Amino acid sequence: MRTTPAAAEWLDANEADRILSDIRRRSNARAGSVGLKPLRELADGAPLIFDVSELDPDAPTPGGAFRITNDSQELLHLVFDALERGVG
Repeated sequence: MRTTPAAAEWLDANEADRILSDIRRRSNARAGSVGLKPLRELADGAPLIFDVSELDPDAPTPGGAFRITNDSQELLHLVFDALERGVG
């Protein structure tokens, strides 16, 4: 999905095991974390992992998200970590 409303609509009609998202939405650098709460409610506990282009190492993981990364290797590791833990 390209927008938070589109993702919410899809989640309202479907079930997700894991959600991968970015934080930036066009000109809004924090839209993904702002839209996290409604997605979490619709996702029924599916872990949300953020993949971002620039990661501030001092910024915390957005509340309600499983993890956040800017590294493709770590992203793969986080997906498998969530699966192994049975998160979601």
